[in-house]
Amino acid sequence: MAAAEIADLIPNNPVRKTRFPRRGPAKQRAVIAPEKVRDFMDALPEPSRSVAWLLVLTGLRIGELLAVRWRNVDLEHGTLRVTESVYAGHFDVPKTQRSQRTVPLAAKAIQILAARKPAVMNPEALVFATSNGTPFDRHNLTNKHLKPTCKKLNLVGVSWHWLTLSAHLWARCKLFSGILLRKSPAKCICIPSRRMLGQRSKKSRNCLIDAN
Repeated sequence: MAAAEIADLIPNNPVRKTRFPRRGPAKQRAVIAPEKVRDFMDALPEPSRSVAWLLVLTGLRIGELLAVRWRNVDLEHGTLRVTESVYAGHFDVPKTQRSQRTVPLAAKAIQILAARKPAVMNPEALVFATSNGTPFDRHNLTNKHLKPTCKKLNLVGVSWHWLTLSAHLWARCKLFSGILLRKSPAKCICIPSRRMLGQRSKKSRNCLIDAN
């Protein structure tokens, strides 16, 4: 339309006068007590249980975690290197250059990864892989494990992305180690939001959650 206006094909650009309708009410975010979330993760079947715990303990995105290969994991030094992301079976580099990073691992994260490590390891193999060696599909895990467990425990609004965002809130509150910075356990609830958690500060990125 703008090009047509410049070429004098139309007297003015009607698109400029377009007004979009207001958005409807925003979908309510999950409001869940920390102990309920821990019960939820422990109730998940494998491999979703390990996936959920590692999302919380590392703050990785689901696509980043499902793309982790054993060559990226250093259990001796307690670190994990993010170099890839996967979606619908297609691998790519993470969203930004900054997303290619080394993440410190908490004791429970090391324990989870060590339990999954095969006796004979192929460095290029995925940490979370199907019997064919292909990456798990996040939507299949959601439908087979996440949603049924949420329904069983009467939880609403929990997703892989929600768990990733929750990691930064819990890291700041240190909920899993029983050390609360601001609120009592009875009052502290988990409400991840973009404003609170979308911008990952250096402090939250480097903070470890001790879930032992």
